[in-house]
Amino acid sequence: DFTLLNSRLNGSFDVYERKTLDMLTSGDAMPGILGASAPERNGADLSTKGWELVLNWNDHIGDFTYGIGFTLSDSKSKITKYDNPTGSLKTHYVGETIGEIWGYETEGFIDTEEKRDYINDNGIQQYFYNGAWKLGDIQYRDINNDGKVDRGNYTLDDHGDLKVIGNNQAHYNYGISLNAGWKGLSVSAFFQGVGKRDFMPSGYMFWQFSDAWGNIQEHQLDTWSVDNTNAYYPQLEAAANRNYENQTKYLQNGAYIRLKNLSVSYELPKQWLKHTFIENARFTLSGRNLWTWTNLIKPYDPEIMVQPIDPEDGTEAKTIDTRIKNGLFYPLKREFAIGVALNF
Repeated sequence: DFTLLNSRLNGSFDVYERKTLDMLTSGDAMPGILGASAPERNGADLSTKGWELVLNWNDHIGDFTYGIGFTLSDSKSKITKYDNPTGSLKTHYVGETIGEIWGYETEGFIDTEEKRDYINDNGIQQYFYNGAWKLGDIQYRDINNDGKVDRGNYTLDDHGDLKVIGNNQAHYNYGISLNAGWKGLSVSAFFQGVGKRDFMPSGYMFWQFSDAWGNIQEHQLDTWSVDNTNAYYPQLEAAANRNYENQTKYLQNGAYIRLKNLSVSYELPKQWLKHTFIENARFTLSGRNLWTWTNLIKPYDPEIMVQPIDPEDGTEAKTIDTRIKNGLFYPLKREFAIGVALNF
């Protein structure tokens, strides 16, 4: 903690490590004849390391006062104990960084007949789809050069062509506060944001016709064709799930900055009120969620994002988190307010 320059600059910097011990996890597998799931047990440990910086500057120039505040923090959590002797990626494992997104590396589109025939004739992407791959479909990269693209045994020692392509936890969380005042007029603003975060969307709000739900959204119109080979989406086909795997091409950048609050107020000079019964009068105009900058694809909101479904396990499909991940959430509202405060 420090205070400098006649108390105009104040700040603090914290570094910490938090250990969470004996967390509840699923119990050992039981025979099916038991007819019930195993009870949970205290079988996992977690270590979180992080830091936080806070800076504040307050000063005045004559009647003009102003202040600037800045906060920046980051943390990372890793599992240090977990009973997973096979190293299965269907559950947690020692050394896992919380928020890992596993997926495939995108080679590009299958944009020539030679690529299409080679993939089909050699069964390179047969793991995803046993039928005929088409022009405009996704071509996944054979990272381990074994002549096929798959997940291997889906373990730490053998995960085929899967790799960690991102992390859905928010990193470098920051906030910026500004305020200024001059002769009864005051202005304040607060910005918040995230410097780094990855997001893997799914569902029909991202993928066209990915299930029984109907219309194509405006942001889904840029699809591959022989006349549009630089498109964002693959060739248009209903329920073409072979193209919808977690992958680098469609991993979203969830970094953002948002103007959360802006307020402008004015207090009438007291001499204007000396012949009235009013001692003080203040008028305020304020707004919330007025502006956002992000590269995240619409209609997703960078402030409302969650853990993605495991690429091999759809058990989260009925959770609220998944509904948000699929774009099914009520968006943040842009709000305006006018206020008058009178003291008699």
